[in-house]
Amino acid sequence: MEQLARGYVETTFADRPDLRTAVTPDYPFEGKRVVLSSDYYPALLRDDVHLVPHPVASLTPTGIVDATGVHHEVDVVVTATGLRRPTTWPPTTCSVGEAAGCARPGAKAPSHMLASPCPATRTSTCCSGPTPMAQEPSACSGRLRPALLHLHGGGFVSGSPDTSHARMTGLAADLGVMVASVDYRRAPEHPYPAPLEDCATALRWLLEVADTLGVDRDRVAVHGVSAGGALAAALALKARSDLCFQFLSVPITDDRRATPSMRRFEDTPIWTRAVGQVSWRHYLGALTPGADDVPVLAAPGRANPDELLGLPPAYVAVMELDPLADEGLAYAAALSEAGVPVEVHRFPGAFHAAFSSAPGASASRRYLAEESAVLARALRAHE
Repeated sequence: MEQLARGYVETTFADRPDLRTAVTPDYPFEGKRVVLSSDYYPALLRDDVHLVPHPVASLTPTGIVDATGVHHEVDVVVTATGLRRPTTWPPTTCSVGEAAGCARPGAKAPSHMLASPCPATRTSTCCSGPTPMAQEPSACSGRLRPALLHLHGGGFVSGSPDTSHARMTGLAADLGVMVASVDYRRAPEHPYPAPLEDCATALRWLLEVADTLGVDRDRVAVHGVSAGGALAAALALKARSDLCFQFLSVPITDDRRATPSMRRFEDTPIWTRAVGQVSWRHYLGALTPGADDVPVLAAPGRANPDELLGLPPAYVAVMELDPLADEGLAYAAALSEAGVPVEVHRFPGAFHAAFSSAPGASASRRYLAEESAVLARALRAHE
C-alpha cells in the first residue's frame, strides 16, 4: 500500500516537486488517510486551486488567514484533514429538531462545532467538527426519546461519521431514537487523549441540550465500532452513570497485542497484528504501546475488575476471524467479573467489521439484526 500510494503521488506531481513535497506525509503512509480513488490530487494541479499547507487560523470576508499569518483570498475553502474550528470563528447555533414540522428552539453547540446540512434525514441541521452529527427519526411525537452517541471506527487514524451514516440513519428511523455521530480528532496529528476528550465533549453537549432535542437523559447510550469501541469503553469509564448502556462492536481494547487470536491471524481482512501496531503507535503518541504507563482510559483492556465496578450494562460483539476477538472476549469477562451486566456474542466465520464491508453475508445479517434488537431493548426504544 505504501509503494502504491507513493507511486501515485510521485506520478501525479512529477512536474511539481513543490506539491509532491507538500502532500507527502511525514508519518508512515499506512497509518493515515491516503487518497487514491478521487480527483483530489489532480485538482491541486489546476490553475485556480491553491494548496495551503498550514492550519487555518481565521476566516476573513474575502478568504482565510493561515497559521503563519498569511492572508489568502479565496472563493471556496476545501479542507482535507485536520481542520478544527478556530476560536476566532463565531459559535454555531444548531437548529436541531424540526422533524415533521415539530420545531424546537435552537440548541447552541460547543464553539468548535460546524453546522452542515443533513439531507438524509428530516432534521434541519447536523453538527459536525469534532462533533455530533445529529440524525433524528422522521416523526416527532412530542415525548422524550432515547439517544445514541455513535463513535466510528478507523483504527484511531481514519474514518468519519460519513462511513456509518447510512446505518446510523437506519437505526434512528427503525428505533425512533436520536443518533449523534462524533467526528472526533484523529491520530497521529491528535493522539490520546484528544479523541477521547472530543467524545466526552460531545456527550456533555448532548446531555446539556437534551431538553431542546427532546432526549431522555436516562436513556443515553454509547455505540462504538473498532477504534470507536475503545473510545466507547473509555467514555463509559469516564462518564459512568451518564450512560445507560455501552455497545462495543469489535472493540480495540489492549495495546499489548498479546492474545492468542492476535498472534494467530497474520493475514486477515481489515485488521492484523501489524496494523494494530501502527494504529496503537499513532494513537498513544508519546506513550509506548505495551509499556507499563499506558493508562486504562487509553487502553480499557488494561482495566482490572475494581476499575470496572458500577459501569453501565454492556454488549460486546467479536468476530471469530478477527485478531481482536480474544481481547474483546477478555474485556467482556472482566466486566462480568466486576458485576456489570454484559452480553457477548462471537460471530463464527466472520472477520473484523465484516458487517460493514460484507453486509450481505449471513453472519453480517445476523449481527445487524442483533444490533438493532439489543439497542431497542437497552434503550427501551418503543416505550
